[in-house]
Amino acid sequence: MENEWVQFLDIINLSPEMKRKAKLEVLLETDQEIPDESFINQLGINLRKVYLIEESFQIVWIKRTKENVDLTYLKGKKVMFTDINIIKNLWGRFAGEYLLFLPNHIDIKSVPMGDAEETIGLILSQFKNLLMKTPDGHEVLYLYIGDNLI
Repeated sequence: MENEWVQFLDIINLSPEMKRKAKLEVLLETDQEIPDESFINQLGINLRKVYLIEESFQIVWIKRTKENVDLTYLKGKKVMFTDINIIKNLWGRFAGEYLLFLPNHIDIKSVPMGDAEETIGLILSQFKNLLMKTPDGHEVLYLYIGDNLI
């Protein structure tokens, strides 16, 4: 079966050069509304591999501005791997939205405002790797430019 998310690379506003180099894989899948503990643990393993981190990461969500619903900004929460099950709470809370999993060194306040997909493209262009929950919550996508780190 072809990865239906591959077309997502067409809408995240990558430059032509970045788009040629970009790859997208469905990393994890679940048929549950809220993922189980083994799914969360596997996500944690993949976060460590991709970002080369040991202790914590940030979960980031995209908020719309009150003045213009087409403009967004990022909000985030630092999560220790020892508290990784907090993802279950946020997974349901952000049903219908993207959740981004990023290393702590990324300053989300430095990412310019844009629409949700444009913001994702800016993060991918700048940092080359991105793990994210899809809006329906059934997949975690791995977007990357360059080498696959998993």
